[in-house]
Amino acid sequence: MLEGTVVNGVIVLDGETQLAEGARVRIAVAGATNGAGAPLERRFRDLVRLWKDATLYLSSITEMATHPTYQQIIGMGREVLPFLLEELRREPDQWFWALKAITGEDRVRPADRGKLPEMTRAWLGWARAHGY
Repeated sequence: MLEGTVVNGVIVLDGETQLAEGARVRIAVAGATNGAGAPLERRFRDLVRLWKDATLYLSSITEMATHPTYQQIIGMGREVLPFLLEELRREPDQWFWALKAITGEDRVRPADRGKLPEMTRAWLGWARAHGY
C-alpha cells in the first residue's frame, strides 16, 4: 500500500515507489466519511461486529448474506472494498457474496465454491491485481 499526504493539491508519497507507465491506481482517502458524517471505516467495523455477533450460530450462507447488517455493508458500496478485503485477509469469512455484489465480478471458480481457502485466495488475487 502506498501512503502519502496532499500538499497544495498534489499527492506526495511517503517514500519512493516504482510504478509502471500507465499503471492504474486507486486512491482512498483515509478517514473518509459516509453521508452521516461518521468515519466510514468505523461504520464498517461496527457493522462487521454486529453481523458476526448476529450470525455466529448460523450455518446458512444465504441467511448470513441476507442479514440486514451484511446488506448494509453491501450498500456502502465500493468505498468499503479496502476494508472488506483487509477483513478477508485478516480473518477469512463469508465476504464473497458482498464482494460479488459490490464489484459485479465473481472470482470464484465453480470447482472452488464452498472452499473457504480457495475462495479467499481467488478474491485476494483479484485484490492484488486491482491495487488493494
